[in-house]
Amino acid sequence: MRLRLITAPSDQVVTTAAARAQVNAYGTAQDAQLEAMIAAVVSGLDGYQGELGRALVEQEWELALDSFPPSAICLPLPPLLSVASVKYVDPDGVQQTMDPAGYTTEPGEHGFTMPVHGTCWPATRAQPLAVRVQFKAGYGTTGDKVPAAIRSAILLRVADLFENRESSIVGKSVAPNPTSDLLLFPFKLVRP
Repeated sequence: MRLRLITAPSDQVVTTAAARAQVNAYGTAQDAQLEAMIAAVVSGLDGYQGELGRALVEQEWELALDSFPPSAICLPLPPLLSVASVKYVDPDGVQQTMDPAGYTTEPGEHGFTMPVHGTCWPATRAQPLAVRVQFKAGYGTTGDKVPAAIRSAILLRVADLFENRESSIVGKSVAPNPTSDLLLFPFKLVRP
């Protein structure tokens, strides 16, 4: 299995203005720093390698597999929004694009795509990454569609970064904010 990002999110999960309000910053003098902190926190949560293992704001990915599974292709990075295409290398070595009428997609938290009732996936050539599924995942096209708990946790983590910008603080121990972990816990995926 291989995942490749095709189109990155076009919107931030939280705005600079929301982060500015969270840290009680007045004016826009620290906006560039806040934007970098937002990006750092979101990159630690978003995507397959992120702490949550899910897509936050809509993004397009390609999942490549060596062959079709016996039934459904469970797509990573919930919530699944849609499947754009299913391509495969046929036994003669020619790349084919499946007719969308040949498969059905179930979007949502446990999104998948599978051949329509009474059919099977087509035969593929025995080669690495012979099947490619392009799909969109995320809560929506804008950050306000992401659950409030995730957005709140991001703002808490940005505020922690803003408050503790030094690599070490003499005489003071900085502990992670347990509230952000509690807010994120229900959204963390358990991987086998």
